[in-house]
Amino acid sequence: SQKLIEAGYAGVRTENDLVVSVFDPKDIRHVDAQFIESESANIFHQAQSSVVRGFFDPVKNLIGLLPAMNKSTWLHETGHAWLEEVRRDFAALTSIAEGMRTERQVKFLADAKTILEYLGVGSFDEIQTEHHEKWARSIEAYFMEGKAPTTALQRAFSRFSAWLINVYSELRSLN
Repeated sequence: SQKLIEAGYAGVRTENDLVVSVFDPKDIRHVDAQFIESESANIFHQAQSSVVRGFFDPVKNLIGLLPAMNKSTWLHETGHAWLEEVRRDFAALTSIAEGMRTERQVKFLADAKTILEYLGVGSFDEIQTEHHEKWARSIEAYFMEGKAPTTALQRAFSRFSAWLINVYSELRSLN
């Protein structure tokens, strides 16, 4: 890896992005640090003492699992990815005129607003690291305890669970 670093590479990934290796932990976007634009050379500035289990890069929509990962790391990082997906879908759906939205789209927008209320923010633009962390920890707790953090979020969490089960089933069928 030293020769690759000297050649200007921060890491490598497989053709289909299934495996990612980052050479310097300072180049990892991890949830314990503040969000910094991913175009910067050091996309995530971490404290030296933090244990890096995984990362999520919202610009590349990339989840990475590292050697220190534990059983909940993937779920935690997936929580970050899901929140960013809700952000993107919310933006797309709010651009559709109210009378033109499907019933499913209306329910999604209601769920998204419930998520914002739970996080204590008025818009997705207000979401900071602490909100992302609260959300990711809530995802972990949901899968450990089977309960959404609030009754109002039960529908959104149930839908997320169904989506994850579908993803897992599709992955298993790939062999």
